Amino acid sequence: MLTQSSKRAAAAAFALAMSVGAAGEALHAPSAHALTTQQIQQAGQAIQFIRGKGCSVTPENGAFLVSCSTKVVANLVQPELNASQIKLYNRSGKSYARIKLGRNGQTQTTRISNVYVNPPGPLNLKIMPDNINSNRIELKGTNQGFQFITSFESSGTEFQVEDKYFGRWCDNCFPDVHWNNGRIAANLPLSPTMQLSSDARVAVTGEWMLRGNLDVIPDRTVNNSLSNSISGVLQNNVGTINTLINRELRGLATRLPNNVANNIRYSFSNGDIQIRVPVR
Repeated sequence: MLTQSSKRAAAAAFALAMSVGAAGEALHAPSAHALTTQQIQQAGQAIQFIRGKGCSVTPENGAFLVSCSTKVVANLVQPELNASQIKLYNRSGKSYARIKLGRNGQTQTTRISNVYVNPPGPLNLKIMPDNINSNRIELKGTNQGFQFITSFESSGTEFQVEDKYFGRWCDNCFPDVHWNNGRIAANLPLSPTMQLSSDARVAVTGEWMLRGNLDVIPDRTVNNSLSNSISGVLQNNVGTINTLINRELRGLATRLPNNVANNIRYSFSNGDIQIRVPVR
């Protein structure tokens, strides 16, 4: 038999469920009659917050089920990516990629391959990035998981070219080049157990023009070479992206009061991520 206080709590739970647009949920809410008024208010605020982010919340027996599309999750992660950057540069004839993901992410520097072009005739070219920065890094949700996208600035001289002149690489023996509309994109498939693929292949696009807009550099050759290099860089950082995603999901789940944080479970299928949050 319910006490007066538990009756009031149950009534408050029902009123709260109505207020967040979920009539009848209180009848099935986990241990609703055992919750205090404060806990009911906390649950309501958490549900409103999660739904405000674009996810659904469904009470189950002893748990809440939170469901978010990958598009919604990508939007949650985006502020972290706004504080991220990829820099491509060269030093002493060697090329490097420097990447930082997340506000507090560690900066990693990786040696990447120079691009060599040896067309018929006397030319023998080495093409290296000349200190260029990525623009906004984006994460987009797909039915298979996510897509990682960024473009690069296309003003000034982006890539330095050296020509092999009498057996030595000679700077200023050949005009440098511009990378117009430079862009990289990679599909990041997500497994049913919420692990991003670590073998992401980067698609690199853009037009390569000599200073003065002379179109003599083969776009496909240079883009394919950069793709090979940057694919390796991204593979080394897929774990960081996975961590950023999981951190946002856990942040939603742990807003629910009385959650059993160690038993929160995640799953993914067809563009939808589900979080089962057990509660005491």
